[in-house]
Amino acid sequence: MSLADSSLAAVPPDTQVAAGAGYVVEAVNVNVRIWNMNVSPPTVTDFDLISFFGLFFSDVVSDPRVRFDPVQQRWYISCVSIEETLANPPQGEFWLAVSPGSDPTQMFALYAVTTINSFPDFPHLGFNEDKLVLTGNSYSLPLSSAQFLGTDHRAGRVAILHLRRRSLYAVHGRGTGRKLGSPGEYSSDLVAARRPRRWERG
Repeated sequence: MSLADSSLAAVPPDTQVAAGAGYVVEAVNVNVRIWNMNVSPPTVTDFDLISFFGLFFSDVVSDPRVRFDPVQQRWYISCVSIEETLANPPQGEFWLAVSPGSDPTQMFALYAVTTINSFPDFPHLGFNEDKLVLTGNSYSLPLSSAQFLGTDHRAGRVAILHLRRRSLYAVHGRGTGRKLGSPGEYSSDLVAARRPRRWERG
């Protein structure tokens, strides 16, 4: 994909690519393309993160992250959003999609984490056999007067994420840090997002 393939012409573009299980998944800004290299010729599936996560009322959608877990044979796709115009108070959100298996064209489980009066920027997604972590630099809202607040981390058990249950807990890395919940206790604002969704072939 190139910048010309993206419906959002942000420059420099946010780009990501990952490969696994015979698939290549690339994101450019809010657009994602999947190549299925297991068939000849390879098939291509296109979609956009705004439609997939249902972010039609968000002012900003950015920073896609794409990862393939070779141990669990799962795909993880994330992004962040900001809602100011229609949200009172303004809010940011982490978004996470978890595949049921190694085929990224199948149904994903969706998760969302809302951050009131702040938003995550420059996010990262990491995991091991037990945990998945979303992290980002936390900035205050509104955007017109944004100030750096610290770091924001969201962690979840991989096994529970695969079961499509609530599984993220919050660790706000501001100052000494403040943990909301524990690996067995989940904050009430961290919820499975809407219904599972399937990428629609373009």
